[in-house]
Amino acid sequence: PNWCPGCGHYGVQAAITDAVVAKNIPPEKLAVISGIGCSSRIGGYFYAYGAHTTHGRALPYAQGVKLANQDLEVIAFSGDGDAFAIGMGHTIHAFKRNVNMT
Repeated sequence: PNWCPGCGHYGVQAAITDAVVAKNIPPEKLAVISGIGCSSRIGGYFYAYGAHTTHGRALPYAQGVKLANQDLEVIAFSGDGDAFAIGMGHTIHAFKRNVNMT
């Protein structure tokens, strides 16, 4: 992975990778969804299904993936602007829907 010096995304990626390995999730049972910005690059480092969505739409896209295929473990990555600026409405509704995803 190529991250800027001191960037926290490497730590997030490493922790999620460790969790996926610890839970023994096979690649065909994992979907990694991301929006835009630096956090969206994380998805490219996983051997899994994935989608790079439009700004602020990672959470609704990830919810749709999970609702369409309950057997998948779905992980959504968003940055501050992606989740809390343009995507704030989707973030609030994701909390309300309480879809079983990370």
